[in-house]
Amino acid sequence: MPRISAIALFAIPEQNTLSVSRYCKSPEQFPAFIGESFGQLGKYLSELDELMTDFPYVAFDREPDGGFTVEAGFTVPRLLPGKDAIKSGAITGGKAVMCMYQGSYGDMKPFYKELQAWCDARGLRQKSRMYEFYYNGPDEVQPEQFLTRVLVTVE
Repeated sequence: MPRISAIALFAIPEQNTLSVSRYCKSPEQFPAFIGESFGQLGKYLSELDELMTDFPYVAFDREPDGGFTVEAGFTVPRLLPGKDAIKSGAITGGKAVMCMYQGSYGDMKPFYKELQAWCDARGLRQKSRMYEFYYNGPDEVQPEQFLTRVLVTVE
């Protein structure tokens, strides 16, 4: 089973972020963009002599034309200035549902359906986009071993 933890409701603080966003026509464009963005963000944090406060994340927004706006980012300890394509922002605090997933990113659809059913059964409604925090990646393990924490703010 791809879900490897309980689905749970948490109270989370607002989390400052640095991120890069780009429109991608299809999911096949995600890996190159995400890898490039994580590299840019890591270099910039080194220039600032700062560290991430959590694992890297990605958030996806479906666009009316079927494409996606993809945000690749790092949570950071305080509000930091953006630079060029790197923007300063935040993940909104409040109630959030979280769960751990293990497996290929392409196989997450049933996991997301289970997460949505869990929220529906508790009367919780998605407040903002879903975030995927990546604990490892293709340069470290095979796709079936990818570990991903999913966070969605709810009301």
